[in-house]
Amino acid sequence: PSQIAISNSDYVVGVPDVGEEFSVQVSYGDANGVVPVLSLSSNMYWSANGQYLEFSVDFSSTFEDLNISAIPDNVRILGLGENTRDSFVMIPGSRQTLWNTDINCSTEDVSLYGSHPIVYACFDTPSASPYCTAFLVMNSNAMDVTFLSDGRTLSFQLTGGVIDLYVFHGPTLSSAARQVATFLGPVVMPPYWSLGFHNCKYGYTSIGEVEEVVVNYTRAKIPLDTQWMDIDYMDKYRDFTYDPENFPEKEVKSFVTALDQAAMQYVPIVDPGIVVPNPLNGENGTYYPLERGLELGTFIRNGDYGVPLPGPAGSALRDYYLSQVWPGPTVAPDWFHSDATSYWQEMLEIFYEKAKYHGLWIDMNEFANFCADKEGMNQASQVCTFPVDAPCPVAESQTTCCLVCTTLESDNVYDFPPFVPHGFWQVDLNTGLGGRTLSPSAVHAGGYEEYNVHNLYGLMESIATRDALLGSTVMEASRPFILSRSTFLTSGRHTFHWTGDNSATWDDLRWSTYGVMNFNLFALPMVGADVCGFLENTTEELCNRWISLAAFHPFTRSHNALGYAPQELYRWQSVTESSRRALGYKYKLLPHLYTIMYAHSYMGGELPVGPALGNIFGEDWTQFSWGGSIIFSPVVEEGKTDRECTLSTGYWYNYGAYMGDPFPDGDGSAPSGYLIEKNTERVTAPAQLGYIPIHVKGGLIFVQHHSVYDADGVPYKTKELLNFNAYDIIVAMDAVETASGLFVLDDGVQLEMDPSQGGTTAVTDMLAPGDGRVWLRPSPEMEGYPSNISVEVKCVQIWSLKANGQHTPGPSSPACALGFDSNGDSVILTTEDGGLDTKLIEVGDARLSTICTAGDSELYVSLDSPVVISWVSAEDCAEILEEEDDGGSDSGWKKIILYVGVVVAVLAYIVAFTIPYFFKTRRSGYELLDEEE
Repeated sequence: PSQIAISNSDYVVGVPDVGEEFSVQVSYGDANGVVPVLSLSSNMYWSANGQYLEFSVDFSSTFEDLNISAIPDNVRILGLGENTRDSFVMIPGSRQTLWNTDINCSTEDVSLYGSHPIVYACFDTPSASPYCTAFLVMNSNAMDVTFLSDGRTLSFQLTGGVIDLYVFHGPTLSSAARQVATFLGPVVMPPYWSLGFHNCKYGYTSIGEVEEVVVNYTRAKIPLDTQWMDIDYMDKYRDFTYDPENFPEKEVKSFVTALDQAAMQYVPIVDPGIVVPNPLNGENGTYYPLERGLELGTFIRNGDYGVPLPGPAGSALRDYYLSQVWPGPTVAPDWFHSDATSYWQEMLEIFYEKAKYHGLWIDMNEFANFCADKEGMNQASQVCTFPVDAPCPVAESQTTCCLVCTTLESDNVYDFPPFVPHGFWQVDLNTGLGGRTLSPSAVHAGGYEEYNVHNLYGLMESIATRDALLGSTVMEASRPFILSRSTFLTSGRHTFHWTGDNSATWDDLRWSTYGVMNFNLFALPMVGADVCGFLENTTEELCNRWISLAAFHPFTRSHNALGYAPQELYRWQSVTESSRRALGYKYKLLPHLYTIMYAHSYMGGELPVGPALGNIFGEDWTQFSWGGSIIFSPVVEEGKTDRECTLSTGYWYNYGAYMGDPFPDGDGSAPSGYLIEKNTERVTAPAQLGYIPIHVKGGLIFVQHHSVYDADGVPYKTKELLNFNAYDIIVAMDAVETASGLFVLDDGVQLEMDPSQGGTTAVTDMLAPGDGRVWLRPSPEMEGYPSNISVEVKCVQIWSLKANGQHTPGPSSPACALGFDSNGDSVILTTEDGGLDTKLIEVGDARLSTICTAGDSELYVSLDSPVVISWVSAEDCAEILEEEDDGGSDSGWKKIILYVGVVVAVLAYIVAFTIPYFFKTRRSGYELLDEEE
């Protein structure tokens, strides 16, 4: 084959010469040599009518070049979703189907709500680090992907489209994921408040019950930032309406106002299905969202194989595809239509004027259809019309199909193609693709068949919703929060996600982390699972363990279904205590979580949530990390009270012990840290009910909130923490006493986050280079830097397992090395450890301001200049002052005198610029405003 070098890159593509069997090999070469990234084998096949494509990816040459045996144990296949697998990695002989489907995510090995044809292949090399590469197929058709039993071949079978293949060389899982995110992104940042705790239930009967739930969370002193409402609030399940009896608009508006006063948020659900009122149900009035959509023609239409609709709205409806979801007969907005976004924006603005909302939850957007499930999961494609002599929907069962449906003829090439993916609900080959969704022969604006664009529906609704929110002059101009069930490649640019309708089982608890890590690999990191399970009744122990785990997923929401016992976190005392501990830790660590999400979005940083370091070839995938440096090891088995933690080489610090909350172990003590001398070493950590082992890798500097509960134990809201709370700096030293980190801060809701484009996001580098100092400076990777941010730091902690040159456990709760109090526009520095005489502060490249004194000192620190804070002796301080008097000092960021002593870096921020909105804080928690208020 011929070798083709790709310009401006280190990639080489091998293609066949004339007369040779078709194959393609992509290799990547750098100073360390050339390694094959991907090889397409010669069995590529296109059917004559374009409805079947097949190709394989063969890893044999990669095995050879890496000098490892081509056996299944030496390769791990990650990614490919959305689905629920009992193993986080694909098992040889397993198959994954991609066709967006409304089915409970507690169902294993079937296609779920989203499609992400992204593959990560990792190889167990003789070196310490596995070699990983990635590739994605930009194709929205239905497909099967099979990992053959030989352990070295992936087979792709598609129902059409093109083979549009993108290759990412890695060579680590983290770097490959960063390359994928850069290609599919930029990943949209969540509002800061959305990283807090959320509560919802399908089955709240009135606005009064919802208010009572919020009050109960306040009384239990469990952090709660956002209250959601499921379809219960709607009038007959119709979009953009409120039930006049149980959720009257006036009372909902008062409730939302009270949430605003308490620095809280409200998020309602909105489904895409627009109801077609049925006179046989006594519905003789008009429904504006339907009438307006018919006027604009913004609904999906029947295809050539459809039948006209004789429905009660007359000829205006005859060309549109009729389905059924919660409100009954519905039509589906067509996001390909040129007027779809303006139509959607108009509806959302009407809804917003009824009661303000802070975000939107878009569900059922695969597109779901109850009628295509009339005879069970294997129902073939069909078209439906109104019944002429019966109510629809039937009040006793909203999910029972009440339309009159006709199964399409089997010679229909779109509804019955020559190939149907096998994993689509495990159906027979002859049943077609129309199960529980629209007919694949339905047509979108522009002539696009549902067959080819079905998997794009949720993505396109997310885009239309975000554009509508950003384009509105009625709704508040802030960073949109949109949670979508259905997703596709690039969804991370527009929306966030939850893993869908899970169940209250220990398996679902374990699988929840798999789903979160997978979506981080799909470049959609703001994701979580329904806490304590959506379906079935949870138990006290399961809910206890679930919140201890889910608190550290980016999106944390308790939610359960109609007909099952309420499971708000305050309903058990032990769960209340676990929630306060776990959510307290998460709220404390929010500055760091926000930082790593920003770094991943805008700076090519590590995965916000990914597999624990050193464990790619392990068997336990329930450990996960934040940014690769903080590892969470939850208990996911009933009755367990300890946990084996796999850690990579280096220092690891027990976060709970350093926060003064050690895991109970016999005498109540716990090790403050570990020195791991070989990769993937396991340690057993105590983890009694209510505790989760958290380990911080040595070498990390991070910022956290100083306190998340007030003196009375009342939790602060995220807005309060962001705008009025002080910070701590944690310096976790590695074996050679070095560490580094990043800190990102803005107002948490601003749209523009790039300072070079007018954003006011501050990005600061932190570095302990091993010479006895910690440095702070504006990140050189950012083109601009805001100059109007000041800092307030309450405490700085230095963590080290090394004393007198020996590796020894550190203190269980180290003293605060330096304390600060805000005083106007100054920062008062006070020493608490008494071990050193003086302190030195340097600001600016030329030491524009130096303070060196044995007493208290005041300094306004503007973070648009480098800052170095060092402990020095009185003698050194005298010499420094003498040098300054002689005018001989010119030590800045790069040239600075090496000072003797322990160095402490001080950083954290209070937003000094004007916050775009203000809120009244009720420190006693949420209170419902009466009518006069």
